[in-house]
Amino acid sequence: MPRRSHLLTVDGVANLLFGIAVLACPEPFFRTLGLPWPGHSLYSTILGGVLVGIGLALIREGHSKAGVTAGLGLWGAVAINLSAGLVIAGWLLFSGNESVLAPGRMVLWALVLFLIGLSVAEIVAQQRGKNTAAS
Repeated sequence: MPRRSHLLTVDGVANLLFGIAVLACPEPFFRTLGLPWPGHSLYSTILGGVLVGIGLALIREGHSKAGVTAGLGLWGAVAINLSAGLVIAGWLLFSGNESVLAPGRMVLWALVLFLIGLSVAEIVAQQRGKNTAAS
């Protein structure tokens, strides 16, 4: 594996582990780092979801073909958007946190639908691009 791939993989694993830690133990994670705890886990859930998505995108980029430097591209966007959308949905479904009022929940569900819909559109675009290139 070239140096670039090693660096991207290490960066990706670090983001992935931090994201998982924030999702699994949000309050202890914040308190251990000496960061203020907002009193509920919404923001840590979003942060954790985005970190997991970035980690997955970086790991995937680290394993891309040598010489291809397209950035994170569509698959990276899919990883980040889908991860963030799914963890926000999980938070809404399983947190038991009723401090978010109905309008806020509606906005968050709209965000979930947008992120997952955008991910599906990106996957379709990526697959169409592959099919067009193979033709």
